[in-house]
Amino acid sequence: PASLDLLRYLARQLQQHPILLVATYRADEVNAEHPLYPLLPLLVREADAERLDLRHFGDVDVRALVDERYRLPARDAAGLSAYLVQHADGNPLYIREMLRTLEDDGLLRREQGRWTAGALDRGVVPPLIRQLIAGRAGRLSNETRDLLAVAAVIGQEAPIELWSHAASATDAALLAAIEEAIAANFVQATPDGTAVRFVHALVREAFYDGIFSIRRRRLHQQVAEQLAALRHPNPDAVGSHFQHAGDPRAIEWLVRAGERAYRSYAWRTAIERFDAAARLMADDPDRARERGWLLYRTGRMLRLSDPVDGVQRLHEAERVALSIGDDILAAYALADRGLARSFAGDIRRGIDEMAAGVAALDELPVDHLSRNPSIATWVADALRTDRTDESNAAGSPAPNNIRRATLALWLAVVGRHAEAIAMGEKCRDEVAGATRLTELEAGSLGDACFALALSYGELGRRDEADAAFNQTREVYLGFDHHELVSGTATNHLWMVACPYFATDLVRLRWLVAEAEAARSRSQGAMGGPVSPASSGAVALVFPTGEWAEARDVIDAALQQTNMTLRLFAVCAAACISWGQGDHDCAWQHIRETLADGPHTEPGGQNFGPSLDLQRLAVTLALDDGDLHQALAWLESQVRWLAWGGAVRRQADAQLLWARYEHASGDTEAARSHAEQALRLAGDPAQPLVLLATHRFAAQLDTEAGQYADAEQHL
Repeated sequence: PASLDLLRYLARQLQQHPILLVATYRADEVNAEHPLYPLLPLLVREADAERLDLRHFGDVDVRALVDERYRLPARDAAGLSAYLVQHADGNPLYIREMLRTLEDDGLLRREQGRWTAGALDRGVVPPLIRQLIAGRAGRLSNETRDLLAVAAVIGQEAPIELWSHAASATDAALLAAIEEAIAANFVQATPDGTAVRFVHALVREAFYDGIFSIRRRRLHQQVAEQLAALRHPNPDAVGSHFQHAGDPRAIEWLVRAGERAYRSYAWRTAIERFDAAARLMADDPDRARERGWLLYRTGRMLRLSDPVDGVQRLHEAERVALSIGDDILAAYALADRGLARSFAGDIRRGIDEMAAGVAALDELPVDHLSRNPSIATWVADALRTDRTDESNAAGSPAPNNIRRATLALWLAVVGRHAEAIAMGEKCRDEVAGATRLTELEAGSLGDACFALALSYGELGRRDEADAAFNQTREVYLGFDHHELVSGTATNHLWMVACPYFATDLVRLRWLVAEAEAARSRSQGAMGGPVSPASSGAVALVFPTGEWAEARDVIDAALQQTNMTLRLFAVCAAACISWGQGDHDCAWQHIRETLADGPHTEPGGQNFGPSLDLQRLAVTLALDDGDLHQALAWLESQVRWLAWGGAVRRQADAQLLWARYEHASGDTEAARSHAEQALRLAGDPAQPLVLLATHRFAAQLDTEAGQYADAEQHL
């Protein structure tokens, strides 16, 4: 009290002197009973004091702090920032202490001059924060501390009715504890008065960590049973409490929670729930089959966000299947391991595994899916509960082998167009007469149309490719497969829209918007902040010159582990580097992708982007005056085009030959190739190739003094 009297006296007296008086206090400790509480408004009124409330850090502030202090890779920085946001709630003191504790525990390490982040979920409440909270909690009554410990078991928010049952407390005792805890600023009542919420996640964790482990497990079990008895239980909450209780009932609820997260595109959360359930089954031989299918499902989900991890999980699923004699699981695990391996960049081996998996699926009974509705749901990536149960029910028709269309799609990706078209058309025709598609049929039809769209586009069948892309998008949209809608729109841009409809910017921007909207809806399936839809956007920004806007998108996209999607960004980055005169950077992107240079063989790379990089390599070599290297890359492109039977890129190839012959001094040969390029680019019209070829032809005519012809080309 004497110190507060002195503060009030000084504040009044110093108004007439050039002296600044600063007093600090912890706002969360000053409640209505605190002696400073009534003094604060007096200081403002009597001494014209200015009160400065220090705001908490927002998400952007936390990320800025992490970036400045640690300079972690983008994914680690995002993970650390999210961890701090979740646990420190923007409190700068808590953030600082959490970072210090993570460093002391080795979860943030500095090695060879660079910081790395470990498994942050193993972090604990920092000792200083625990001491601060414990000191304040020591002022509470024993009854209130015990009840707050029970609330901490329930979670960050504790419904009063559930809290009462779990603690076996009377209404009077609970209300008294709530009033005391609110006065001490440990909890706040929710607006509707049905629950209390801890003021900070670390406050809740401090109370939770103080509970004896045996009692904690028992409390978790009681809470889980109470939650499970509700009319609409939250499977996440029930599963988590049973898991912390060591109760085997956790498996069922964790799987249900994973199913719900999967259908919401929260695939990382779904994987975490399935992983937790699988770990609880690890020592139970009677649940080996169930565990194998969970490994399969998580491996398949990871094909887009972390395909390398997906390959490992699918390999383990196949091992489990072989050990228990589950031929269905073994065949699907093999086929989808090939799919994940292809996304990881090992496409040649991936296609071999997919083909082996398709052959194994052919050996299964034709009705193996209609007899197993749950398996049909899993292999179809069912996202719509309102359709799944009905459309995949036993006895429902299904394609004979739903992975054959996926194989056709990847044959198209690598440029095996004749095989892709034959297989894709057969798969498409299998379900062509269906009046209402099941998830199984939709998956097969969508992949088949996707395969046909890619191959038709490379073969110059513009209108058929355009129609096939549109059909693909409609099929995927009909079953909420937004990640596939995004991929379809991206490829539509690269394969059809930009080559054939480059002058229709409205159409191009609509496709970019379509890709990005679908990407936004499927964010959880892709993993990380990078969007393959952004790769569609960069297909447009190069010819329109929006290079600065594209750089941030491209730099982020280059961090992807999904090598197939990453390749679009590599192409855009290489083209922009060339356009800005940075030949070294452009060459680096080319060599990174085509490791054997002009000797790289087709069949193991994404066909279209690889040809784009080959074309750029010829251009770079010609710009550098290296005719020997330019010829090697030209011959490589001719070999690839013949191997894939590609038609659309022939005009580009002829223009490159024209430039090469011109650089070699053979003007007549250059003019002949330019004329062929104009003919090939004119039917159907490819505006960008026509533009470049007319410009080059004008250059030839100008050099020959044929100004009227040059003017006509220009």
